[in-house]
Amino acid sequence: GEAAGGVSSLLSGFSIEVTVKGASSVPSFSQILPRGTKVFIASLADTSQADMAALCQRLVSEGMVPVPHVAARGIKSNEALEAILKGYADAGVSQVLVISGDVKTPVGPFTSAIDALRTGLFTKFGIQHVNVAGHPEGSASIPDVMKAVVDKVAWAEEAGVGMDIITQVCFDAGTIVDYMKSLREGGVKNRVRVGVAGPVKISNLMKLAGTLGIGPSSQLLLSQPGLVAQVAAMNDSNMLVAALADSPLGKGELGGVDVHVYSFGGIQTAAEW
Repeated sequence: GEAAGGVSSLLSGFSIEVTVKGASSVPSFSQILPRGTKVFIASLADTSQADMAALCQRLVSEGMVPVPHVAARGIKSNEALEAILKGYADAGVSQVLVISGDVKTPVGPFTSAIDALRTGLFTKFGIQHVNVAGHPEGSASIPDVMKAVVDKVAWAEEAGVGMDIITQVCFDAGTIVDYMKSLREGGVKNRVRVGVAGPVKISNLMKLAGTLGIGPSSQLLLSQPGLVAQVAAMNDSNMLVAALADSPLGKGELGGVDVHVYSFGGIQTAAEW
């Protein structure tokens, strides 16, 4: 009925996230994802740039749009950023996700995503679209999350670059809708890709909560094991997406919105979902 229609329209332009390791178990992306799907590639500490670029090239050849993560705090110098972006340009990349990254102390000159963006290197290497992170539940490492987004949006407008905001996983539809409202009220009209967890085992989710900046709604669990059963229900992304589809966000009242699937439980499972 109408609810299913809302869900399918919300999911129609979905993007998905993979790791280099996860991608190695996929025989062909074109068999599990619609042509032209944006496939974000997580930049993990143990993943080499060469492997990231090779996966980008493979995704292009399989009809996908690769969107590698660029984690600013982990980059040693302007030259190092230039080398990364040249590698991506050679692999056919025109979109990236620029984040601060998990490193507490920057290894080079970039303390946040905006520092890296302001080098001018992204446009120099043909990047036409930059995605940035949104934090519906706030962030321990970013004092003013709204200002951080507004600064990046201003940079994109000046640079003539497209920009989407990819939100971190949040399990509460109300929090996500409030975040969208505050963006729109703050003058941010950019498309928002709402981060949802693909099907995942609770044990995996707990391991990931610390590393992926998943917000307070899942950190609670770490301190209260009794909640795990509730989370099994709460982590039903179908319910979250249905609630979003039924909200002002899903009804198109809050501007452009899509869903971004974090494939914690494996890319195949998430793609099938």
